[in-house]
Amino acid sequence: MSSVGRVEAQARCLGRVSLLYRIWYNTHRVGTEAKAHEMEAQVQEWLYDGVMALLKGDRERAQGLLLQVVSNDEQNEYGWLWLSGAVDSVDDQQIALENVIAINPNNPYAKQGLALLARQ
Repeated sequence: MSSVGRVEAQARCLGRVSLLYRIWYNTHRVGTEAKAHEMEAQVQEWLYDGVMALLKGDRERAQGLLLQVVSNDEQNEYGWLWLSGAVDSVDDQQIALENVIAINPNNPYAKQGLALLARQ
């Protein structure tokens, strides 16, 4: 086989490998995106259920659900905010509110909550 023939054969082989890789990558990526979307939906459900439990006065259930939210999405501003109302200790409330401020320094509810805690 001539050197040109070898190069053409290698190019065809690489083309097949490249195609297989692209198929695998796209399949894997779509699967990963679907899993991420499912997790995001689950986190939103926990957040909703946690808020509803807190509004109904079930702080223990709310705390458990909201802890799941922030454990799975540490950047969930509203998870931390609502968690600050579900925890019992002032230290835990402050930590939750400081996490809100770290995510969004302009959150007025977290600012107000921290100001109230500072006066205690």
